[in-house]
Amino acid sequence: MTDSAALDHREYPFSPPSPTTLEPLSDAERLAGTGEVVEAGGVLTTLPLARITTMPLARTNILALPTAIMDIETGNNEDWIDVIKYLVDDDSGVLDQMPQLDLRGIDFEMEIRRRAENHEVVIRASTAEGTMAIGAAPNYGYLIIYVPLSTMQSQDAQSYVGDIRASDGNFSRVCAQIDLSVVMGITR
Repeated sequence: MTDSAALDHREYPFSPPSPTTLEPLSDAERLAGTGEVVEAGGVLTTLPLARITTMPLARTNILALPTAIMDIETGNNEDWIDVIKYLVDDDSGVLDQMPQLDLRGIDFEMEIRRRAENHEVVIRASTAEGTMAIGAAPNYGYLIIYVPLSTMQSQDAQSYVGDIRASDGNFSRVCAQIDLSVVMGITR
């Protein structure tokens, strides 16, 4: 079987793999292909008037990630440590019995800013930097945020906004929106 990433944006005059979308051909491509009959496996077939492209297949659970809306409070005199547990709804209604959504193979990155439109990122964390992590076996549904005290000490006591973006090489999507309140720590 051909790798799905290699199938993107290629023309398939016959039985395309799924999932597929139709992409209109340019006028030149349409004129060149109109009425052209080709033989495929002993069957005469007219070339299509659209390019059929495939959507890359998700090799992770990235498309199953819901968007978490989070209000978080932490101090500028402590490590910021939070955990998000992603579950698969099995219709049981019992959270403790629901299976975890496997996050392996997904990279996560978080940016926190004073305001959404500001260019300056005041706190950055990611799985690549080690300031975010996926839980160890069997807890692959846990996303762990760890921002060290050395980063938090330089933050003013105020409100911030941020998000967490997940990516797996094929897809990127925001999986958390964050309203962060940093409070002034007393013990310094």
